Amino acid sequence: MPATIVVGTQWGDEGKGKFTDLFAKEMSMVVRYQGGHNAGHTLVVDGESFALQLVPSGVLYDHIVPVIGNGVVVDPVVLLAEVDMLTAKGVDCSRLRVSGNAHLILPYHQEIDALTERYLAGDEIPREEMVAVLKRAVLAGEIVPLLVGSGELTYGMRALL
Repeated sequence: MPATIVVGTQWGDEGKGKFTDLFAKEMSMVVRYQGGHNAGHTLVVDGESFALQLVPSGVLYDHIVPVIGNGVVVDPVVLLAEVDMLTAKGVDCSRLRVSGNAHLILPYHQEIDALTERYLAGDEIPREEMVAVLKRAVLAGEIVPLLVGSGELTYGMRALL
């Protein structure tokens, strides 16, 4: 099965989203394959603005299955807020799929960041405090099956928070 792939080689805004949106009209899937919610783009459709950070732009087309792939780092809070925003604007998110191998950013990751910042600032951090939060990554598929349309995403992800 042939595929069209849009890959950027820069760190900034290269227009990948614009090209993806142009090609999406003729595709059956749009897959976000890497990155996190710090990236994204804004689409304007019929005068309405859609700021997307995690959900692939293909979600705006009824015939496309949008997929968040295994190279994407997913913050459940951000994902759910984005799905809620899209749903409130009348976008059907039931086709959205999230790879079970996508890494999740959970509250303890923010604790690790805070401890790291304290350490870098010269504060001594008790060993047991670091051991309590330094654990391996959590994959989406280890926690909940992420099928938005069935409500499992909303139930499972919200249970984590």
